[in-house]
Amino acid sequence: MVVRRIAWIGNFWYSVVMRIAVIGAGISGLATTYELSKDASVSVRCFSPSPPMSFRSAGVTRHFRVTHWDGELVSYALEAYDGWQRWSGEAGERLLGNETVLVSDPLAEARAQVALDAGASVMLIDRHPGLRAITSLDDLGPTVLDPMGGVIRAARAGAFLFDHVGAMISCAEVISIEEHRDTAVVRTEQEEWSCDSVVIAAGAGTPRLAKQIGIEVDVVPHHIFRHAFPIRDRGGRPPTWFDHRRMWNPDILIHGNLEHAGYWAVELTLPWFETQIDPEVDSVDEVAARVSDVTHAYVREVLDGLGPTGCEVIRSDILGNCSDGFAAARSGRSLVVWGDNFFKFAPILGRDLARAATDMTVPVFPVTG
Repeated sequence: MVVRRIAWIGNFWYSVVMRIAVIGAGISGLATTYELSKDASVSVRCFSPSPPMSFRSAGVTRHFRVTHWDGELVSYALEAYDGWQRWSGEAGERLLGNETVLVSDPLAEARAQVALDAGASVMLIDRHPGLRAITSLDDLGPTVLDPMGGVIRAARAGAFLFDHVGAMISCAEVISIEEHRDTAVVRTEQEEWSCDSVVIAAGAGTPRLAKQIGIEVDVVPHHIFRHAFPIRDRGGRPPTWFDHRRMWNPDILIHGNLEHAGYWAVELTLPWFETQIDPEVDSVDEVAARVSDVTHAYVREVLDGLGPTGCEVIRSDILGNCSDGFAAARSGRSLVVWGDNFFKFAPILGRDLARAATDMTVPVFPVTG
């Protein structure tokens, strides 16, 4: 049931616009703000101390796929695919490409079966001509072809959302949230704003704000390093490729996708000790250098279709105990969301958070990937 405030003015009862605060202007915060902005009975403000699409949401691209290890997440990804088509129509440009996705994995058959059981159209292959632009490998081993997968135009998606909700963004850091019986008060250094509902989607700032309202968010600071290499054959348009064969190194998983015209972004998933930062031992720059060395070695030995130099892209991330999933909790009028890899689900994540903000409910999300 949607919460609405009613006021007695003169001799009549009037419905008063519901005021909702969204904290965070990454992809999840902007998506929630955008979906709320479509409701004429809602007044929404988005608070962020940093420019929109910073930190976790920064960068030119992300990948999209429907194949996951959890059937519920596959179903949610299928909904997200439709959501990206909807957003593309509203933006007047394609925000999700049709490059497809390959997942090379010794357990590819089991992975494919999970997706098929959930209604996704995937197939098993062992080679793909599109990868010739980046590697001379012929036999990929068992590989899932996900034809609905592709490259999300992340920067363009952020620009589309900002075009619609930029006027609703307040460039201020939220210092505190106070819950009262009928309202919540959002405090910044500049002002206090009373509202009816709050959505906290503040990335690295989420645990601090959640703790103020009695919610403990289980997160681990983590850093992701991506490198973009030039494709020697600039006419190539290879699919996104997850190299989970563990043949190059049993401890390392790799994925790559088109970053922008003529460049291929490579991201390695390394053991925790490589990417988890101990501020008393390592600086981010020191860890970045180690990851860069490993990435360049992989490119030299496996991705011989890429040029010898890479343009480094570093973005900070924060992970909970989910993989490609997310969790939410509510305390009074405040809803908190956290997790991993929001971007691929952004259209329906924003939709579900907007509904929960107006209905004062808690969305139920898949939590494993």
